[in-house]
Amino acid sequence: IDLYNYFKDSLTIKTNNYLNRSLSYFLTVPMGHYFPLRNNNNSSIYESMNLINSYSIKNNINRVSNIFESDKNHGLEILEKLKIPKNAWYVLLHVRDGSTYNDFTRQSHRNANINDYIISIESIIKKGGYVIRVGDSNMPKLPKIKNLIDYAHSNYKSQKMDIFLAATCKFLIGTSSGFWALNHMFGTPVLMTNCLFTHNYFALN
Repeated sequence: IDLYNYFKDSLTIKTNNYLNRSLSYFLTVPMGHYFPLRNNNNSSIYESMNLINSYSIKNNINRVSNIFESDKNHGLEILEKLKIPKNAWYVLLHVRDGSTYNDFTRQSHRNANINDYIISIESIIKKGGYVIRVGDSNMPKLPKIKNLIDYAHSNYKSQKMDIFLAATCKFLIGTSSGFWALNHMFGTPVLMTNCLFTHNYFALN
């Protein structure tokens, strides 16, 4: 609901009881999903996003959302509790590993090992930044490293804080999973790693 509040004024929501009842049937049809655009251009959703991104850049249209002042103030309070100094810069890290669903074989080609990122974590910290690991508490815990915050296992995790971190970080190191879309919405850079889905790159700008 916190994320929805950012876009509710731009959305028109319609309900269709027939579609709701038949959704399981439609999901079994191997046609994927697409996003219809003008001129009968019915591309896949990621290709459509690329076309929209290109159009926005060409016509100088800002499609990036700005964080609410209340969410910003809340986020700054939590950063202080996480012992991150004011004006410090930080990088987010999100590595899908299958533990969210307690099923390490479900789309396992999208999974990666968090320990493979230790060198990257140490490199960012060495340059003066902090690393904040996002995700959920089912993920394996990270080793204790100074200036590494395992936010996924903290008491401060919330949807509101996820939004704040995505909107204010220097960039995200992310795998082919859901979190990187938040950064995309708020215009912060994404470094996609261990990503076999080439169509994901069409969505980036």
